[in-house]
Amino acid sequence: VRPGNPNDAYDRVIRLRKAIDQYTSVFESKLGHRKKTKMNTKKEFLHYICKQMYLMNCALYPDEYASHFKTLSAQNPELAVGDFCPDYAFWRENEIFDLLMSVANSFEIRGIYLLRDPIERLYSWSKHKINRITKDCHISADDDFHQSIQNLDSYEYRSSQYEEILPKLKRVFARLRTETNINHEIKFMFNDHMFTQDGLNKLSEHIKCSNAKGNFSKKINEDPNDTKLPDIALKQAQPLFHLTYKYTLAEMGYLPKSWHFKQP
Repeated sequence: VRPGNPNDAYDRVIRLRKAIDQYTSVFESKLGHRKKTKMNTKKEFLHYICKQMYLMNCALYPDEYASHFKTLSAQNPELAVGDFCPDYAFWRENEIFDLLMSVANSFEIRGIYLLRDPIERLYSWSKHKINRITKDCHISADDDFHQSIQNLDSYEYRSSQYEEILPKLKRVFARLRTETNINHEIKFMFNDHMFTQDGLNKLSEHIKCSNAKGNFSKKINEDPNDTKLPDIALKQAQPLFHLTYKYTLAEMGYLPKSWHFKQP
């Protein structure tokens, strides 16, 4: 455990273990009546568990997290190294700071946080969870979405509260700069803008990589059925995210046309 923060690390591991236990229970309950999808379900479930174990390892051994990137960089000094995981954003401020400090004296950290319409993000997670992780045939993505917006303390709801997440990440990077005298920066970008050449150019500039080109015709984890959020669910969710929309508008200066912001 990183010196000075044993309780924080322990508490984070307990939370992750509870999440693992939850999905273990769901997974085992599905195997009996979904034999045709057993292998796919198992593969995706194990991927989820590996991700949680990776986060747990980061929580307890941030120096090992740092050594991974140092090893890659030593093999090729020109290589830009990094990882991606939105779960970091939901950690407490000092937890994120501790993890990033493990690499902050060796690398210039160029953080990126993509902003998606908060309601669409929540609905997308419900579809992903039902269709790919739990494969629950007894509950629809619409029902799961409805349950999520009924529980304002849920992981799903909190994952879209940009008014809480963005200021926290700003403070973390300000502390990193103060502690290291290195110009660590985080950039907030709209998901819509990211998958354009202009967005890619701005991203490349941020991470100091030139001449980047992207294949914008290919979408990762795209819903094969292109299921749309029902109007009634949208109307129920809009008031809950009004502050999120207002904060994002003030922070970014505009909102993409695809966002569901509605003035009261």
